[in-house]
Amino acid sequence: MPSPDAIVIVHAGVGRRSELSAREVSELCERAAHGGRLVGCATGDPTAAVVEAIRILEESPYTNAGTGANVNRECVVECDASLIEGWSQRGGSVGAVPSVSNAILITQKMVSKPKSPACLVGPGALSWFRANGGEMPEKELITGQQRKMYAKYMAGATTAARAKATPATETPSQAPGGSGESESSQNKFRMDTVGAIALVRGRIAAGVSSGGIFLKHPGRVGQAGVYGAGCWANRTVGVSTSGSGEHLIRTMLASRCVAALDTAVKKKPDDGDGNSEIEDLPPAMKLKVLYMTTSWSCAILYGRIPPLASSSRSLAQGRQKKF
Repeated sequence: MPSPDAIVIVHAGVGRRSELSAREVSELCERAAHGGRLVGCATGDPTAAVVEAIRILEESPYTNAGTGANVNRECVVECDASLIEGWSQRGGSVGAVPSVSNAILITQKMVSKPKSPACLVGPGALSWFRANGGEMPEKELITGQQRKMYAKYMAGATTAARAKATPATETPSQAPGGSGESESSQNKFRMDTVGAIALVRGRIAAGVSSGGIFLKHPGRVGQAGVYGAGCWANRTVGVSTSGSGEHLIRTMLASRCVAALDTAVKKKPDDGDGNSEIEDLPPAMKLKVLYMTTSWSCAILYGRIPPLASSSRSLAQGRQKKF
C-alpha cells in the first residue's frame, strides 16, 4: 500500500473528562486532524499542517488552549506554545502571552522568518508578531464557566487565608483538583497541553499549545512554552507531550524521547532496547507522549510512572498504529 501524502495526529492532553466532554473532545480531535491533513496535502508543508490542527484545538472551549483556557490568579489567560521543524531544527516558542486566541500562530511566524527570536514571552510576543505582519483578531477567551470557577476558588482562598490555614492542613476537598472532588468538578480543571505532529512528504513537524495550570502565578511558563520539553522533532521522529509541566521541563522529555525513539528506529536487533534515554524519569510522573516516525507508525504513550518500575515499561501502556 502506498504511503499517504500526509498524516496528522493530535492530542487534547492528559486528564480525566466526563463522558459528554470526552465525546466532544474526540470529535474535536477528528476535526483538527482532518483540517491539518487538508492543509498538509494542499501545501506540502508539515509545519502548516501542525499549526492548522492546533489552531482548531485552540478555538474550542473544550481545550486548555486559547478560548476557554485556564485563568491565572489575576483572572487573565496567559498562553504558551512551541513549534519545531524536524528537518531544519528551526523552532519558536512563546510563554505567558496574555489574552491571545492562537499562540501557535506566533510561533509559526517565528519559524518562518530568518533571524527571528527563538523565544518570546509576555506582551512582547504579540507586539513582535504584529510588527512582523501577523494578524490575530481580539476575542473574549474567558468563558462564563471559567469566571465562576475563578470566583469560587478565590473566595475559598480568601476564607482560608483569614483562617490562617496552611497547605499542610488543606484537605483534598479544599484543593483545586484534589481527590475529594467529584469527577465533574475535576473536569473543570483542564491542565492539558494540546498538540499535533504532522508527517508530510517525508518531513516531520510537531507543536504544542496550552493555557497552563488553573490559578497559576502570572508569568509562569509551562512545558508548552519550552520546545524540547513540550515538543521536539528530528528527521526521523516527532514528539508532542502533555502532563506535569515542571517535570517535563526539568527532564526535557520531548527531546529525550526523540533521541530514544530515533535510536530504536535505527537500531539493529542486537543493539539493546534503546530506552536508556528515558529510564531515569522521576517516579509518579503524570504524562502523555504522542509520537510519529517516518516509517509511518505512531503511538500514544501514557501513564503515571510508578515508583521502582521501569519508566520505559510504564510508557509502553499505550496504543500503537502502523499506517
